[in-house]
Amino acid sequence: MTSQDPIALVRHLMALEPPLLEILEMLELAAVADGLKPVAAITLTSHGAPPQSQLFGILAAARLTTIVGHMWSGNDEFAGCSDWYANAAKAHRSDEPILFVSQPCHADLVTGATRLDSGLSVSEEAALLGYPACCVATQRDRSRLFHRLNAVMIERAVGGDLARCQRFVRSGVALTPQDKEERRRLNEALCQMPAPYTSINMCDACAAEPDSPAHHLSQSYKKLAQQVGLGN
Repeated sequence: MTSQDPIALVRHLMALEPPLLEILEMLELAAVADGLKPVAAITLTSHGAPPQSQLFGILAAARLTTIVGHMWSGNDEFAGCSDWYANAAKAHRSDEPILFVSQPCHADLVTGATRLDSGLSVSEEAALLGYPACCVATQRDRSRLFHRLNAVMIERAVGGDLARCQRFVRSGVALTPQDKEERRRLNEALCQMPAPYTSINMCDACAAEPDSPAHHLSQSYKKLAQQVGLGN
């Protein structure tokens, strides 16, 4: 395989048996090889060990750097949440291994980000993932709203027993809102407006305006998808 050749990379990824990656995940890796995206983050929890070994071999042959860690937290992600909730949520995240793939020049940034206890700023996360900062900021807002609501619902469900509350957080069990207002806020927190061909959830401004950073990036990913045989 030619070093960092996105077309050859996708061809090898598509040949994996059994199939390991979704089309969007393969496109994210192709974007890293092409230089369009600094870092791709792939969840490993649902992938078996033998296919993972093949995947690591393909990425190494493509001269891409791989680091297994856990997803970083935003520096303001748990603002307004009690310490018991923030600590349990971070522990739950550490249970889900993430494969970070980058060009070698970005490897130190990935290592630093996954070890940073204080979390990443909006601009730092946007730069690492190659996302518009406005969309990252909106996703942060939605994430904060979700965590605050989730903490309230969990405390209500278990009667304030903090040990049980933390077990609930780490279990990832989804709870039911108790009224229309809580349901409305939860829907707002979980709202997703994906930009085609990307893993970006757009902010309202980008979604409403065709001439926006998210839509421009979407067009770049569409062009790459066509080049590597992953889209029309």
